[in-house]
Amino acid sequence: MAVATINPPQQILKNYEWLRKQLEGTNVRLVIVTKGVPPSYIQPLIDVGHRDFGENRVQEWRNKYPALPDWIRWHHIGYLQTNKVRYLLPRIYWIHSVDRPSLMEILNRRAQRLNIRVPCLIEIKIAQEETKHGMHPDDFLHWIEHQEWRHYPNLQFLGLMGIATYTENRHQIRQEFRLLRQLRDEVQHRAGKHLPNFHELSMGMSHDWELAIEEGATTLRIGSLIFRETH
Repeated sequence: MAVATINPPQQILKNYEWLRKQLEGTNVRLVIVTKGVPPSYIQPLIDVGHRDFGENRVQEWRNKYPALPDWIRWHHIGYLQTNKVRYLLPRIYWIHSVDRPSLMEILNRRAQRLNIRVPCLIEIKIAQEETKHGMHPDDFLHWIEHQEWRHYPNLQFLGLMGIATYTENRHQIRQEFRLLRQLRDEVQHRAGKHLPNFHELSMGMSHDWELAIEEGATTLRIGSLIFRETH
C-alpha cells in the first residue's frame, strides 16, 4: 500500500489518542497493526510510549525491525508458514496465529534449540469466510480433551485469537466473538490447572472493536482506525 494513503503523523497521533481515550478503564491491550506502514510513520507512536505493534507478514516485519527500537513488543498476527518460524524466534513477543499442530511442532522444536518458551495464542476459525484461517472449534475441543498441549512444552499457550466475518451484521459478529469467549472459558473449566495463563482473547479490529470489548476481548488488533481513518 502506498505511503500516500497513510495519514500524516499529526493525524495518526490524534487518532491514537482518541482510541486510547475510548479504551480508558478497560485494561485491554492495544496492538497497533502496521501492515503497509513504514517505520517513519510508526516512530511517532513509539515516541509517545506505545509498545505493542503487530505485523501480518514475516518479511515486512524483518524489514522494519532493525529500523525501530528493540524494546518495543512485536506481535505476529498473520498466517505463519513453517519455513518462516526461524526468522521470528527469539525476537517476537507473541505469536497470535498458531492454527495447526504442524506449526506447533516446528515452533516447539525451534524454541527448544533456543532454550526459550514462546508465548502464543491459538487461532480459531470463527468467521463464515473461506479465506480465514484457524482451527475448527470442534478440532480445538478435541485438542484440549486429549491434552495435546503436553506435546509442546516450549510453547506457552496464553489464549485464543479469532477474526470475525467482515460484515455489517453486528449480531453475527457478536455471536462469533461470543463463541471464541466460550471456547476460552471451556479451556479454563477443563484444563485451567494445567494452563493457568490461558485467559487471553485477541479479537476485534478497526471495524468491530467495540463489539469485541463487549464480548470480553483482552487484546485488540487495530491498524486502519489509526493510520487511515479520521474522527
